[in-house]
Amino acid sequence: MKRIILVVIALIILLATIPGCTASQTVQTAQTAQPQAQKDTSEQKSPDLKRGGTHLYFADDDIDFYFQKLIGCGAYGGSTIGELLFAASHINEKDIKTWPKEMRTLAARVEGLAKDALTKNNTQTAKSLYQRAFLYYRACLFAERMTDPMYVQDIKKLEECFQQLARLSNPPIERILIPYNGKSLPGYFIRADASNSKKPTLIVIGGAETFVEDLYFYSAPPVAVERGYNVVLIELPGQGATPLDGLYYRFDVEVPVGMLIDYLISRPDVDSSQIVAYGISWGGYYVCRAAYDKRIAAIAASTPIPWGPRFLAEVFDPSEQTVARAINPSVSQALGSELDSVPMAMTVEKFTFATLGPDAKLGDFSRKFDAFIAEPKNITIPVLCITGLGEAEGMIQMTKDAYEQFPNPNKKLLMYDAASGADAHCQVNNLPLSLANVYDFFDSVLGRR
Repeated sequence: MKRIILVVIALIILLATIPGCTASQTVQTAQTAQPQAQKDTSEQKSPDLKRGGTHLYFADDDIDFYFQKLIGCGAYGGSTIGELLFAASHINEKDIKTWPKEMRTLAARVEGLAKDALTKNNTQTAKSLYQRAFLYYRACLFAERMTDPMYVQDIKKLEECFQQLARLSNPPIERILIPYNGKSLPGYFIRADASNSKKPTLIVIGGAETFVEDLYFYSAPPVAVERGYNVVLIELPGQGATPLDGLYYRFDVEVPVGMLIDYLISRPDVDSSQIVAYGISWGGYYVCRAAYDKRIAAIAASTPIPWGPRFLAEVFDPSEQTVARAINPSVSQALGSELDSVPMAMTVEKFTFATLGPDAKLGDFSRKFDAFIAEPKNITIPVLCITGLGEAEGMIQMTKDAYEQFPNPNKKLLMYDAASGADAHCQVNNLPLSLANVYDFFDSVLGRR
């Protein structure tokens, strides 16, 4: 009981943090930056995928990070503390299969309430319930392998609930499909208002584990609408469910992003001179490469990852054995117990599959990543660089080095400490603070204040 009380108090403090707090964030401007050569990776520590410095409930770092992520989405209606604490109390972190079981139970219950509200024409209640239900179905995937029989089913359920949320939104959220290599990239277009007047438009790009629906909470549509922005959520090749459709990561992501921009500038409600982009996690690489397309006016990245090989060496360096398990069915079967019990092993497997596909050979992983470079000197637009000080040291240092090498003087570096409540990876523990800073930066660059 004492533990629960302490957790609730911590969560209340966490979610009470308001945008505009400056005492607990470190801001470095372009005037204070000095050029620095790319860091010698040979001097780095061993790889470290740390994603937060504060624990709230679970002892396991990754499980607790996912839990904080769910709680953080509550700032925009994605969860409630009571529902999550009840589900968490039934999860045994020593048996990771209890995570998707309890999250699916919670999701189904909330979805049932949403359906009931809809039959009674309580549309606003239904909308808020579907908003939570889709996130809870999404939460199941954190601890499921792609071979799990429920994996595809949980994807379908999260999509169904999100599309109900989209239909009940005002104005409705539009589902879009961007033609790509004979297939399509799924996305959503969230309009600033119901008019067709031209508006600035924010493209939101996720990371290695991201489904397009996740990005709803990393753009905060209510905040975007208040500020007069359209928002575009997109699932690029290799992200979300696209590997199941035979689409994998590519280093030159400006190509599919360019296809998206072609679509955007064809719309009457998009100001083609005010298209900006925000990337989170591995999306910090994607958004840097996207900036090669000169139609993007500015970018923000949490965190910027210009150097894919360095990222592998310092932060996310799957061992040959782990890669073998992911791409070799016989090895995976023989050593499947770890893949079935360790969330990070599941993440590595998905990341590897999304990079290589099912027929790759051992050793292809690092060779393919040699091409994942986004040279800072080629990114001449304004850049906002963000990191949390609870992240892996390699990510923090890469953010600093990237910031120093971006040539445009209109740039900013934000480093959130523990007191800010935003020190975790992608600032999942304080989205309102980080998103306020992101929108403030874009407002400044676009001359909207």
